[in-house]
Amino acid sequence: MKLIAFCMCMVLLCACGKQTAVEKALDEAGDNRLELLKVIDHYRNGEGRDSLKLEAAMFLIGNMPGHGSVWSEAIDTFRQELCRKDIAWGMEAMNKTWDALKANDKPVFRKDLNHVKADFLIEDIDKSFQTWQASAWKEEVDFELFCNYLLPYRFETELLAKGWRDSLYQEFSPVVKDVKTLKEAFEAVHDTVWKRLRSSSSHFPHIVDVVAMRNQQKAMCIQRCVMLGAVMRALGIPAAIDNVGRWANYSSNGHAMTVLVTKEGSYSIFSKEKEAKRKNRIDATLFEVNYPLADNYPLKTDFKKRAAKVWRSTYRHQPVDAETDKDWEIARPLASPLRKDVSAEYGLSASVGIQTTLPVDFIYLCTFATGKDWMPIAAAKLTNGACRFEALGDSVVYAVIANHEGTLTALEPPFILANGEKVSLLPDKTQTQTVTLNRKYPLTGKWMNEWAPMPGGRFEGSNDADFSRTETLGTIDSMPVFRNILKVSNPKPFRYVRYVSEKTCDTPMAEVELYNKEGKLKPVPGKSSVAHVELSLDGNTLTRPDIDPGYSLGYDLGEATVLDSIVFFPWNDDNFVLPGHTYELFYYDGGWVSLGKQDSEDWQLVYEDVPTHALLYLRDHTAGKEERPFTYEQGRQVWW
Repeated sequence: MKLIAFCMCMVLLCACGKQTAVEKALDEAGDNRLELLKVIDHYRNGEGRDSLKLEAAMFLIGNMPGHGSVWSEAIDTFRQELCRKDIAWGMEAMNKTWDALKANDKPVFRKDLNHVKADFLIEDIDKSFQTWQASAWKEEVDFELFCNYLLPYRFETELLAKGWRDSLYQEFSPVVKDVKTLKEAFEAVHDTVWKRLRSSSSHFPHIVDVVAMRNQQKAMCIQRCVMLGAVMRALGIPAAIDNVGRWANYSSNGHAMTVLVTKEGSYSIFSKEKEAKRKNRIDATLFEVNYPLADNYPLKTDFKKRAAKVWRSTYRHQPVDAETDKDWEIARPLASPLRKDVSAEYGLSASVGIQTTLPVDFIYLCTFATGKDWMPIAAAKLTNGACRFEALGDSVVYAVIANHEGTLTALEPPFILANGEKVSLLPDKTQTQTVTLNRKYPLTGKWMNEWAPMPGGRFEGSNDADFSRTETLGTIDSMPVFRNILKVSNPKPFRYVRYVSEKTCDTPMAEVELYNKEGKLKPVPGKSSVAHVELSLDGNTLTRPDIDPGYSLGYDLGEATVLDSIVFFPWNDDNFVLPGHTYELFYYDGGWVSLGKQDSEDWQLVYEDVPTHALLYLRDHTAGKEERPFTYEQGRQVWW
């Protein structure tokens, strides 16, 4: 009877005046409304009567709209399989299981308002208070911090599991048993979970609940962050997930980080470090080359990822200007109430002022999205035709676009923000240049690290099919590049040729070409130590044989031949200019303007009469989606 009376009271409240956030949430809950009312009644009138817990319950319910889990039968079956494992699942087993299920993956978004039950919320609220009040660092966490970053039961769209706080507390509380401060607790848990749940790409794109996730050995970035954040909250450590939605100059993906949130600000831990720091470097930005490079090494190796903005996923609804939602469909994420701009927390401090005479209300600051085009990262409302964007990443190319009379319109040329200065990329068509291009996407230090173990590898010739007697034809004596030519000085004819890697080298050889004085030969696979040697002869520099360290690849020329040269290609990203592909070069001038198509006959392209000071973009019409804009400076492509 008490609950019925309470429900009647809530109905009357909702009928009078402006609805509160809780009342709106209850209306949206539909058939699940009674479950949420039970939670409120439990802390207001029931056995759990507690004014502070009631306030926490109202916070959770009032901010529940928009939150939910991505669910499908395939995801649920995958979760069940994961829970049944007695030992942690490796990535190969996980991928195999998901590949067998994904045909039935028809995900739906299950709103928490319609599915979360009273017993889940009550238990979760009670446990969050228990760990908060029992923690050695309780005085460092006030109620506002508690509500925003310790109380919430989810981070993203992960599945939920009843009792998750208890389960994780029992397992990980020994990690912080003797810890006295919040920062030390965060560092200890971060180190423990990061070592246990390693990073790896996966075929499984969703996020299971954190109890099931304990049975994974490896996980993708956002999955690891959810797991780490859940452990933090289960131990009374206020945590959030910050993310770079997408890098401003690389890939179509971004990066996520689990951070400690304190009254003083946020702390994060950079890769391979253990200390949590304020305004820290953003993790995963560097492609450090771990090997010495020759002074004359021909490829640039200093590329790093850049962030234009950093966002925090929040449980509390953030204030947004919903009108930005109307201009441009792909700008709708900017109007999400479940994220907060925390760019300044990472030292992003560049700013830029924009002016326009176009009669538009909103303008969008964009970065170039790989595989797409300009995509918005911030919106601003104009006042007297002007606005300012703050807390931006430096060394990034931006474009300013507005929806003018139903057409997306560039308001000015793209520009680079570098050292706080705005450098306009206005193409000068009166001053042109000849450009030589060898890639369509930035080359990262990852590939130098892959190629560095190859020196010492050698090509051998033999007239015995089993290579029982061999002579050296050529040796790799320095870190290779993409396409490498070894001149053969041995004058003897050989029928069989093989490549033998160094014993510790695990870099695959992607392609091998053998030449005599008359031209390119047509070998077939010979005696080798690994499978699929034919993939090193298929003319495709992306495919490669299966290899183990210290491998050999054998070839049969059909008859004894004196070799003139050997051309080899190590494993690579397939973004170099390739013969036989059709390319098209563009420059940006209010839109992408074509400078013509070329059918490549070589390993580079030459374009004449290219405007100077322009932003350029090379598209491969034959294959591949990794393409990024660049400027051409002192004879080199500089990527943005």
